[in-house]
Amino acid sequence: MQKLIRGSLVATMLILLFASTARWNVAAEASSVRDCDSALVRATYNRSDFAYSDWRAARNVTESQYNDIKQSAKVDAEIYGVPASASWGQFQDNIKTLSDNSTESLSQQQFRNVLWTGLDGNSVAAYGDCLRALAVTQRKAIALIFEAATRTEVTFRVVYTPSGAMPNPVKVKWSGAAAQHSGNLPNRLIADTQLVVVERPKVGGDDEQLIVNAEAAGDGDAVVVTALPNALSEDEKRASKCLITETPDPLPSFGVPGAASWVCPLPTRGGQYRVLASIKPTADQAVRANYVLALVVSKPDGSSESVNITEANQMDTVEGPNLLSPTFHNNGGIYSLPPGRITVRVDVEYAANHCCFDKSNGRDGVFTMPKAVDISLERLTP
Repeated sequence: MQKLIRGSLVATMLILLFASTARWNVAAEASSVRDCDSALVRATYNRSDFAYSDWRAARNVTESQYNDIKQSAKVDAEIYGVPASASWGQFQDNIKTLSDNSTESLSQQQFRNVLWTGLDGNSVAAYGDCLRALAVTQRKAIALIFEAATRTEVTFRVVYTPSGAMPNPVKVKWSGAAAQHSGNLPNRLIADTQLVVVERPKVGGDDEQLIVNAEAAGDGDAVVVTALPNALSEDEKRASKCLITETPDPLPSFGVPGAASWVCPLPTRGGQYRVLASIKPTADQAVRANYVLALVVSKPDGSSESVNITEANQMDTVEGPNLLSPTFHNNGGIYSLPPGRITVRVDVEYAANHCCFDKSNGRDGVFTMPKAVDISLERLTP
């Protein structure tokens, strides 16, 4: 009797251990499938011809994927149209700025479906290799491997890898809403691969599953097919504000005449903007500086437009030894700006004696721009 009890306890423990292991494998599978998404991101993040290269896709990029891209990308790299910036935090700030006036987003399944449409032949092979390796690791007898995608259809390769006493061919059953939109789903699989094509849901429609099960093989697989979202307009990919708080190192230092500039981190929309600027330079001597603050907009067509935001012949005293610190500034104004990349520029045209406006005796001065600045542009028009 004691042996029977001990045997029963051992069997119970083994069953519990198996159940725990099975649950762990399901979690590991979900995590690993998302790991293959990194191959999708690497293949599509910098494609300029990709219709969905915008902040919605960038929002789904993980910190690990971001760091991987930054290690090999150029300094001015963009990830789905969003500047990669100097840090993950700044990248997130850029996304927030771009999405401030929108409620749009992509679920993880939508993100994956969107990226499928941006793959070329070489990238499809790399992504497929990742999914096939995952199927082998998980000892799957049946796997649905992505093959190709358009705006209206998705093609999958059904892989059947029998082992042991599994029949070949094997009967399969298809289910899920996506299975109803395909006329070429086989009812048997042989030990090889076969292509199946399913239609995407209509725009605005619900996500749909494609499920295949082989009872005799004790295995199956499932994928989610989503409708593609509407592509954003070029204007919707731009920001509605710009905030600059620091001067990049090395700090600009120049004689007269001379200039310095600060670039908005994101391209902005066209419209009416409230503009504020406050820049506190230093000089090697006490001088009055005649300067102009201007906004220079590099437009999408390659041309540029300049708008002055200071009064004509504006002059301020610039700090020399033992003097208070004045400011290159504008007093706030509203300006009509075209869409594009905005550069805030200060031009110092000449310098004069700080008390008497005397420009003689070599009073040119050498000006150094500060680390901290306060420059903001905010779009007023909807």
